[in-house]
Amino acid sequence: MPLHSEVTWKNRLALRSLKFVARILVGKSRRGLPTDIKSVRSIAVIEPWNIGDIVLSIPFLRTLRRNWPTAKIILVARPIAAEVLAGTGLVDELVAVNLDWTGSASSVLAAFTRLRKTIEASRKLRHQHIDLAFANRHHLREYALLLFSGAHRTVGYRVAELEPPLTDPIVVADPNRSKTDDWLGLLEGLGVAHDDEPSRLIVSESERAEAERFLTSLGVRSDERLVGLHPGASLPEKRWPISAFARVIEAIATEAAVKPLVFIDPDGYGEELANIPGTISAKVGLRQLIALLAKCDLLVCNDSGPMHLAAAVGTPTVALFGAGIDRWYAPSGTGHVILSPEGSGSASGATATAGQTIRSPAGIPVERVIEAVQTLLAPNTGPVR
Repeated sequence: MPLHSEVTWKNRLALRSLKFVARILVGKSRRGLPTDIKSVRSIAVIEPWNIGDIVLSIPFLRTLRRNWPTAKIILVARPIAAEVLAGTGLVDELVAVNLDWTGSASSVLAAFTRLRKTIEASRKLRHQHIDLAFANRHHLREYALLLFSGAHRTVGYRVAELEPPLTDPIVVADPNRSKTDDWLGLLEGLGVAHDDEPSRLIVSESERAEAERFLTSLGVRSDERLVGLHPGASLPEKRWPISAFARVIEAIATEAAVKPLVFIDPDGYGEELANIPGTISAKVGLRQLIALLAKCDLLVCNDSGPMHLAAAVGTPTVALFGAGIDRWYAPSGTGHVILSPEGSGSASGATATAGQTIRSPAGIPVERVIEAVQTLLAPNTGPVR
Protein backbone atom coordinates (compact mmCIF):
# COMPACT_ATOMS: atom_id res chain seq x y z
CA MET A 1 0.00 0.00 0.00
CA PRO A 2 1.50 3.36 -0.96
CA LEU A 3 1.89 5.67 2.00
CA HIS A 4 0.42 9.08 1.24
CA SER A 5 1.76 10.69 4.35
CA GLU A 6 5.14 10.44 6.01
CA VAL A 7 5.07 9.84 9.75
CA THR A 8 6.61 13.06 11.06
CA TRP A 9 6.14 15.16 14.16
CA LYS A 10 3.94 17.46 12.09
CA ASN A 11 1.67 14.51 11.20
CA ARG A 12 1.43 13.47 14.83
CA LEU A 13 0.66 17.01 15.95
CA ALA A 14 -1.97 17.43 13.23
CA LEU A 15 -3.67 14.15 14.14
CA ARG A 16 -3.76 15.08 17.84
CA SER A 17 -5.39 18.38 16.85
CA LEU A 18 -7.94 16.50 14.74
CA LYS A 19 -8.78 14.25 17.68
CA PHE A 20 -9.32 17.27 19.91
CA VAL A 21 -11.58 19.04 17.41
CA ALA A 22 -13.50 15.83 16.72
CA ARG A 23 -14.26 15.34 20.41
CA ILE A 24 -15.71 18.85 20.54
CA LEU A 25 -17.75 18.52 17.33
CA VAL A 26 -19.06 14.95 17.43
CA GLY A 27 -17.79 13.22 20.54
CA LYS A 28 -20.98 13.59 22.58
CA SER A 29 -23.36 12.85 19.71
CA ARG A 30 -21.75 9.55 18.81
CA ARG A 31 -23.99 6.60 19.64
CA GLY A 32 -23.04 3.07 20.67
CA LEU A 33 -21.40 0.80 18.15
CA PRO A 34 -23.77 -1.70 16.48
CA THR A 35 -22.63 -5.21 17.31
CA ASP A 36 -24.43 -6.80 14.35
CA ILE A 37 -22.64 -5.73 11.19
CA LYS A 38 -25.68 -6.77 9.12
CA SER A 39 -27.87 -4.19 10.88
CA VAL A 40 -26.02 -1.37 9.10
CA ARG A 41 -28.40 1.04 7.36
CA SER A 42 -26.02 3.72 6.07
CA ILE A 43 -22.45 3.45 4.79
CA ALA A 44 -19.99 6.21 3.87
CA VAL A 45 -17.02 5.59 1.56
CA ILE A 46 -14.34 8.27 1.47
CA GLU A 47 -12.49 8.52 -1.86
CA PRO A 48 -11.76 12.20 -2.57
CA TRP A 49 -8.99 11.61 -5.08
CA ASN A 50 -8.96 11.18 -8.87
CA ILE A 51 -10.89 9.36 -11.61
CA GLY A 52 -8.66 6.30 -11.53
CA ASP A 53 -9.05 5.99 -7.77
CA ILE A 54 -12.83 6.00 -8.14
CA VAL A 55 -12.66 3.25 -10.77
CA LEU A 56 -10.39 1.13 -8.59
CA SER A 57 -12.90 1.35 -5.73
CA ILE A 58 -15.70 -0.20 -7.83
CA PRO A 59 -15.20 -3.83 -6.65
CA PHE A 60 -15.39 -2.56 -3.07
CA LEU A 61 -18.58 -0.57 -3.77
CA ARG A 62 -20.07 -3.59 -5.56
CA THR A 63 -19.33 -5.80 -2.55
CA LEU A 64 -20.99 -3.28 -0.24
CA ARG A 65 -24.10 -3.30 -2.42
CA ARG A 66 -24.25 -7.09 -2.48
CA ASN A 67 -23.79 -7.49 1.26
CA TRP A 68 -26.00 -4.57 2.33
CA PRO A 69 -28.60 -4.32 -0.46
CA THR A 70 -30.96 -2.10 1.55
CA ALA A 71 -28.33 0.18 3.10
CA LYS A 72 -27.81 3.69 1.82
CA ILE A 73 -24.32 3.98 0.31
CA ILE A 74 -22.84 7.48 0.35
CA LEU A 75 -19.66 8.28 -1.55
CA VAL A 76 -17.49 11.23 -0.51
CA ALA A 77 -15.67 12.13 -3.70
CA ARG A 78 -15.03 14.79 -6.30
CA PRO A 79 -18.09 15.88 -8.30
CA ILE A 80 -16.83 14.00 -11.38
CA ALA A 81 -17.54 10.69 -9.58
CA ALA A 82 -21.22 11.06 -10.50
CA GLU A 83 -20.34 10.87 -14.20
CA VAL A 84 -17.86 8.05 -13.76
CA LEU A 85 -20.33 5.83 -11.89
CA ALA A 86 -23.44 6.76 -13.89
CA GLY A 87 -25.69 3.75 -14.46
CA THR A 88 -23.85 1.42 -12.07
CA GLY A 89 -26.33 1.76 -9.21
CA LEU A 90 -23.49 1.36 -6.72
CA VAL A 91 -23.95 4.67 -4.91
CA ASP A 92 -27.15 6.22 -3.58
CA GLU A 93 -25.78 9.67 -2.82
CA LEU A 94 -22.66 11.66 -3.61
CA VAL A 95 -21.22 14.12 -1.12
CA ALA A 96 -19.23 16.22 -3.55
CA VAL A 97 -15.93 17.55 -2.23
CA ASN A 98 -12.87 19.16 -3.75
CA LEU A 99 -10.21 19.00 -1.07
CA ASP A 100 -6.70 19.79 -2.22
CA TRP A 101 -4.30 18.62 0.45
CA THR A 102 -1.54 17.68 -1.96
CA GLY A 103 0.24 21.02 -1.80
CA SER A 104 2.21 22.35 1.14
CA ALA A 105 0.47 24.63 3.59
CA SER A 106 2.27 27.94 3.08
CA SER A 107 0.54 29.55 6.06
CA VAL A 108 -1.57 28.88 9.09
CA LEU A 109 -4.50 30.40 7.19
CA ALA A 110 -4.11 27.89 4.34
CA ALA A 111 -4.05 25.00 6.81
CA PHE A 112 -7.22 26.19 8.55
CA THR A 113 -8.94 26.73 5.18
CA ARG A 114 -8.30 23.11 4.30
CA LEU A 115 -9.52 21.99 7.71
CA ARG A 116 -12.67 24.09 7.36
CA LYS A 117 -13.52 22.48 4.02
CA THR A 118 -13.02 19.04 5.53
CA ILE A 119 -15.28 19.86 8.47
CA GLU A 120 -17.97 21.17 6.09
CA ALA A 121 -17.90 17.90 4.14
CA SER A 122 -18.06 15.90 7.37
CA ARG A 123 -21.06 17.91 8.55
CA LYS A 124 -22.99 16.60 5.57
CA LEU A 125 -22.15 13.08 6.68
CA ARG A 126 -23.19 13.71 10.28
CA HIS A 127 -26.66 14.63 9.08
CA GLN A 128 -26.86 11.18 7.46
CA HIS A 129 -26.30 9.31 10.78
CA ILE A 130 -23.67 7.03 9.29
CA ASP A 131 -23.38 3.53 10.74
CA LEU A 132 -20.21 2.46 8.94
CA ALA A 133 -17.51 4.60 7.30
CA PHE A 134 -14.50 3.47 5.28
CA ALA A 135 -11.26 5.11 4.13
CA ASN A 136 -8.15 3.31 2.94
CA ARG A 137 -5.31 5.83 2.91
CA HIS A 138 -2.80 6.94 5.54
CA HIS A 139 -3.72 10.56 4.91
CA LEU A 140 -4.75 13.17 7.44
CA ARG A 141 -7.56 14.32 5.17
CA GLU A 142 -9.21 10.90 5.25
CA TYR A 143 -8.68 10.55 8.99
CA ALA A 144 -10.29 13.96 9.47
CA LEU A 145 -13.34 13.01 7.42
CA LEU A 146 -13.73 9.79 9.41
CA LEU A 147 -13.32 11.53 12.75
CA PHE A 148 -15.71 14.37 12.01
CA SER A 149 -18.37 12.19 10.32
CA GLY A 150 -19.83 10.93 13.59
CA ALA A 151 -20.02 7.41 12.14
CA HIS A 152 -20.76 4.55 14.55
CA ARG A 153 -17.86 2.55 13.20
CA THR A 154 -14.84 3.86 11.33
CA VAL A 155 -12.75 1.41 9.34
CA GLY A 156 -9.28 2.10 7.99
CA TYR A 157 -5.72 0.85 8.06
CA ARG A 158 -3.74 1.00 11.27
CA VAL A 159 -0.54 3.00 11.35
CA ALA A 160 1.07 2.44 14.72
CA GLU A 161 3.19 5.59 14.59
CA LEU A 162 0.12 7.76 14.02
CA GLU A 163 -2.35 5.79 16.14
CA PRO A 164 -5.45 6.91 14.21
CA PRO A 165 -8.53 6.67 16.47
CA LEU A 166 -10.48 4.14 14.40
CA THR A 167 -13.10 1.84 15.89
CA ASP A 168 -11.98 -0.90 13.49
CA PRO A 169 -8.27 -0.48 12.68
CA ILE A 170 -7.15 -3.03 10.08
CA VAL A 171 -3.58 -4.28 9.95
CA VAL A 172 -1.91 -3.88 6.55
CA ALA A 173 -1.56 -7.39 5.13
CA ASP A 174 0.65 -6.55 2.15
CA PRO A 175 2.11 -3.06 1.55
CA ASN A 176 2.66 -3.83 -2.15
CA ARG A 177 -0.78 -5.00 -3.20
CA SER A 178 -3.08 -3.11 -5.55
CA LYS A 179 -5.32 -0.22 -4.59
CA THR A 180 -8.40 -2.35 -5.27
CA ASP A 181 -7.08 -5.03 -2.92
CA ASP A 182 -6.50 -2.34 -0.31
CA TRP A 183 -10.20 -1.48 -0.45
CA LEU A 184 -11.30 -5.11 -0.31
CA GLY A 185 -8.92 -5.73 2.58
CA LEU A 186 -11.03 -3.43 4.73
CA LEU A 187 -13.95 -5.82 4.28
CA GLU A 188 -11.82 -8.86 5.01
CA GLY A 189 -11.03 -7.28 8.35
CA LEU A 190 -14.76 -7.26 9.10
CA GLY A 191 -15.24 -10.84 7.95
CA VAL A 192 -17.09 -9.85 4.76
CA ALA A 193 -16.40 -12.02 1.70
CA HIS A 194 -15.85 -10.56 -1.77
CA ASP A 195 -15.39 -11.78 -5.34
CA ASP A 196 -12.46 -11.18 -7.67
CA GLU A 197 -14.41 -9.53 -10.49
CA PRO A 198 -12.66 -6.49 -11.99
CA SER A 199 -13.98 -2.95 -12.07
CA ARG A 200 -16.75 -2.44 -14.62
CA LEU A 201 -18.47 0.73 -15.85
CA ILE A 202 -21.79 1.05 -17.65
CA VAL A 203 -22.11 2.51 -21.15
CA SER A 204 -25.71 2.99 -22.21
CA GLU A 205 -27.02 1.99 -25.62
CA SER A 206 -27.58 5.63 -26.51
CA GLU A 207 -23.98 6.47 -25.56
CA ARG A 208 -22.70 3.59 -27.69
CA ALA A 209 -24.82 4.72 -30.63
CA GLU A 210 -23.55 8.29 -30.30
CA ALA A 211 -19.96 7.05 -30.24
CA GLU A 212 -20.60 4.98 -33.37
CA ARG A 213 -22.05 8.00 -35.18
CA PHE A 214 -19.07 10.09 -34.12
CA LEU A 215 -16.60 7.55 -35.50
CA THR A 216 -18.56 7.15 -38.72
CA SER A 217 -18.49 10.92 -39.20
CA LEU A 218 -14.69 10.74 -39.02
CA GLY A 219 -14.58 8.08 -41.73
CA VAL A 220 -13.84 5.05 -39.54
CA ARG A 221 -14.84 1.86 -41.36
CA SER A 222 -16.42 -1.14 -39.70
CA ASP A 223 -13.51 -3.34 -40.79
CA GLU A 224 -10.88 -1.11 -39.16
CA ARG A 225 -9.34 -1.76 -35.76
CA LEU A 226 -9.37 1.34 -33.59
CA VAL A 227 -6.25 2.09 -31.54
CA GLY A 228 -6.80 4.84 -29.00
CA LEU A 229 -3.89 6.95 -27.77
CA HIS A 230 -4.18 9.20 -24.74
CA PRO A 231 -0.95 11.14 -24.03
CA GLY A 232 -2.21 13.04 -20.99
CA ALA A 233 -1.95 12.43 -17.25
CA SER A 234 -2.84 14.35 -14.10
CA LEU A 235 0.81 15.24 -13.50
CA PRO A 236 3.31 16.22 -16.22
CA GLU A 237 5.87 13.90 -14.61
CA LYS A 238 3.66 10.90 -15.40
CA ARG A 239 3.54 11.64 -19.14
CA TRP A 240 5.48 9.70 -21.74
CA PRO A 241 6.90 12.27 -24.23
CA ILE A 242 4.57 13.55 -26.95
CA SER A 243 7.31 12.88 -29.49
CA ALA A 244 7.31 9.22 -28.47
CA PHE A 245 3.53 8.97 -28.90
CA ALA A 246 3.99 10.51 -32.36
CA ARG A 247 6.44 7.77 -33.36
CA VAL A 248 3.98 5.09 -32.23
CA ILE A 249 1.20 6.68 -34.26
CA GLU A 250 3.41 6.91 -37.35
CA ALA A 251 4.26 3.22 -37.00
CA ILE A 252 0.70 1.93 -36.64
CA ALA A 253 -0.96 4.37 -39.08
CA THR A 254 0.75 2.58 -41.95
CA GLU A 255 -0.73 -0.82 -41.04
CA ALA A 256 -3.71 -2.05 -42.98
CA ALA A 257 -7.14 -1.64 -41.37
CA VAL A 258 -5.78 0.14 -38.28
CA LYS A 259 -6.99 3.62 -37.37
CA PRO A 260 -5.23 5.68 -34.65
CA LEU A 261 -7.62 7.77 -32.51
CA VAL A 262 -5.94 10.50 -30.44
CA PHE A 263 -7.75 11.67 -27.31
CA ILE A 264 -7.01 15.34 -26.63
CA ASP A 265 -7.25 16.69 -23.08
CA PRO A 266 -9.73 19.51 -22.35
CA ASP A 267 -6.77 21.91 -22.01
CA GLY A 268 -5.57 20.93 -25.50
CA TYR A 269 -2.70 18.71 -24.44
CA GLY A 270 -1.89 16.28 -27.24
CA GLU A 271 -3.59 18.23 -30.03
CA GLU A 272 -0.41 18.27 -32.16
CA LEU A 273 -0.73 14.52 -32.57
CA ALA A 274 -3.95 15.02 -34.51
CA ASN A 275 -1.93 16.50 -37.38
CA ILE A 276 -0.17 13.21 -38.14
CA PRO A 277 -1.48 11.77 -41.45
CA GLY A 278 -3.95 8.94 -41.08
CA THR A 279 -4.95 9.99 -37.56
CA ILE A 280 -8.35 11.04 -36.21
CA SER A 281 -8.89 12.83 -32.92
CA ALA A 282 -11.49 13.45 -30.22
CA LYS A 283 -11.76 16.22 -27.65
CA VAL A 284 -14.88 15.21 -25.74
CA GLY A 285 -16.53 15.13 -22.33
CA LEU A 286 -16.13 12.35 -19.82
CA ARG A 287 -19.15 10.22 -20.74
CA GLN A 288 -18.32 10.52 -24.44
CA LEU A 289 -14.74 9.56 -23.65
CA ILE A 290 -15.89 6.43 -21.83
CA ALA A 291 -18.14 5.44 -24.75
CA LEU A 292 -15.35 5.95 -27.30
CA LEU A 293 -12.92 3.96 -25.16
CA ALA A 294 -15.42 1.12 -25.23
CA LYS A 295 -15.23 1.23 -29.03
CA CYS A 296 -11.44 0.98 -29.12
CA ASP A 297 -9.63 -2.30 -29.66
CA LEU A 298 -6.89 -1.07 -27.34
CA LEU A 299 -5.60 2.10 -25.70
CA VAL A 300 -2.00 3.32 -25.44
CA CYS A 301 -1.78 5.60 -22.42
CA ASN A 302 0.06 6.78 -19.36
CA ASP A 303 -0.85 5.90 -15.80
CA SER A 304 -4.00 8.02 -15.83
CA GLY A 305 -7.75 8.19 -15.40
CA PRO A 306 -8.43 7.19 -19.04
CA MET A 307 -6.29 4.07 -18.51
CA HIS A 308 -8.61 2.96 -15.70
CA LEU A 309 -11.73 3.97 -17.64
CA ALA A 310 -10.62 1.89 -20.63
CA ALA A 311 -9.96 -1.15 -18.46
CA ALA A 312 -13.36 -0.76 -16.80
CA VAL A 313 -15.16 -0.97 -20.16
CA GLY A 314 -13.15 -4.04 -21.18
CA THR A 315 -10.61 -2.38 -23.48
CA PRO A 316 -7.03 -3.71 -23.23
CA THR A 317 -4.34 -1.12 -22.57
CA VAL A 318 -0.67 -0.63 -23.20
CA ALA A 319 -0.05 1.27 -19.96
CA LEU A 320 3.10 3.34 -19.48
CA PHE A 321 4.22 3.66 -15.87
CA GLY A 322 7.09 5.20 -14.03
CA ALA A 323 9.15 2.61 -12.18
CA GLY A 324 7.78 1.14 -8.98
CA ILE A 325 4.13 2.24 -8.87
CA ASP A 326 2.40 -0.12 -11.31
CA ARG A 327 1.87 -2.70 -8.57
CA TRP A 328 -0.45 -0.26 -6.79
CA TYR A 329 -2.27 1.34 -9.70
CA ALA A 330 -2.31 -1.23 -12.51
CA PRO A 331 -5.47 -1.28 -14.67
CA SER A 332 -8.22 -3.62 -13.54
CA GLY A 333 -8.75 -6.97 -15.25
CA THR A 334 -6.58 -8.95 -17.66
CA GLY A 335 -5.21 -8.51 -21.17
CA HIS A 336 -3.12 -5.41 -20.44
CA VAL A 337 0.54 -4.82 -21.20
CA ILE A 338 2.22 -2.74 -18.50
CA LEU A 339 5.53 -1.13 -19.39
CA SER A 340 7.94 0.81 -17.22
CA PRO A 341 11.56 1.99 -17.64
CA GLU A 342 14.28 -0.62 -17.35
CA GLY A 343 15.72 -0.87 -13.85
CA SER A 344 14.50 1.42 -11.11
CA GLY A 345 14.12 4.49 -13.28
CA SER A 346 15.15 7.97 -12.23
CA ALA A 347 13.17 10.22 -9.95
CA SER A 348 11.72 13.27 -11.65
CA GLY A 349 12.11 15.34 -8.52
CA ALA A 350 8.38 16.10 -8.34
CA THR A 351 6.18 14.94 -5.51
CA ALA A 352 2.47 14.17 -5.89
CA THR A 353 1.88 13.89 -2.16
CA ALA A 354 4.21 14.04 0.79
CA GLY A 355 6.56 11.10 0.75
CA GLN A 356 5.55 9.76 -2.67
CA THR A 357 7.99 10.58 -5.45
CA ILE A 358 6.66 10.29 -8.99
CA ARG A 359 8.97 8.48 -11.42
CA SER A 360 8.79 9.29 -15.10
CA PRO A 361 7.93 6.76 -17.84
CA ALA A 362 10.13 8.73 -20.26
CA GLY A 363 12.75 5.97 -20.34
CA ILE A 364 10.42 3.42 -21.96
CA PRO A 365 11.72 2.74 -25.51
CA VAL A 366 9.32 3.47 -28.35
CA GLU A 367 10.12 0.06 -29.84
CA ARG A 368 8.75 -1.71 -26.76
CA VAL A 369 5.47 0.17 -27.03
CA ILE A 370 5.09 -0.55 -30.75
CA GLU A 371 5.81 -4.22 -30.11
CA ALA A 372 3.18 -4.31 -27.36
CA VAL A 373 0.58 -2.72 -29.65
CA GLN A 374 1.32 -5.21 -32.40
CA THR A 375 1.11 -8.10 -29.95
CA LEU A 376 -2.31 -7.05 -28.70
CA LEU A 377 -3.61 -6.48 -32.22
CA ALA A 378 -2.20 -9.67 -33.71
CA PRO A 379 -4.77 -12.16 -32.36
CA ASN A 380 -7.68 -10.05 -33.58
CA THR A 381 -9.30 -10.86 -36.88
CA GLY A 382 -11.51 -7.81 -36.77
CA PRO A 383 -12.58 -4.90 -34.61
CA VAL A 384 -14.38 -5.47 -31.32
CA ARG A 385 -16.69 -2.59 -32.13
